[in-house]
Amino acid sequence: HYVGGGHLAVLMKLGGYGAILVISIIAASGLQGVHLQALGDLMFGFFQFLLIVELSILAGRVFAEEQRKRTLSTLALLPISLPRLCWSKILGCLLSTLPTWAFLVLGFLLSNGSLRRTWHTCVDALSQPGIYFAALVFVFFLHLVVWLSLRIKWGAVFVAIGVMIVLAFALGLLLSGVSELGLFRLRDREWLEL
Repeated sequence: HYVGGGHLAVLMKLGGYGAILVISIIAASGLQGVHLQALGDLMFGFFQFLLIVELSILAGRVFAEEQRKRTLSTLALLPISLPRLCWSKILGCLLSTLPTWAFLVLGFLLSNGSLRRTWHTCVDALSQPGIYFAALVFVFFLHLVVWLSLRIKWGAVFVAIGVMIVLAFALGLLLSGVSELGLFRLRDREWLEL
């Protein structure tokens, strides 16, 4: 929890996000044609981006203090399993993201207008396999950031972004090559049958 700044940082984020929301509502109320749904859409997108950035930074800082003070090997000697230790630290970091989650949910509720529409939007989103793939890719990215933060001193997030870009490019080339080979084989079979 203290990796994310502790109680004071959570309260400061909550106050700062609330101030941004109030200023946005005041600014939007002065403009004609701007509704709370549009503000909700804007909030939802902004806090999604902010949550991704915040989780990436926290992933890079999970073991930063132990790395800096060289106490990681001592921490591994504790009478609890290493996965449990890692999950405890990660869950502690997630506590500092609660204000971001709260405003993300508020933006989602405002963008849909009603609870019924919100429920249908959630059901529709969860029925799409792409959302699960995106979540798995992001979890892989966070694992990569944590792993790289243990290997390099600075810039683990940026190196992880670079690795993900290279992997996406290589996977795209591989999949396009496989599909092209499959198309050529299909065309050859059709040609031979004629």
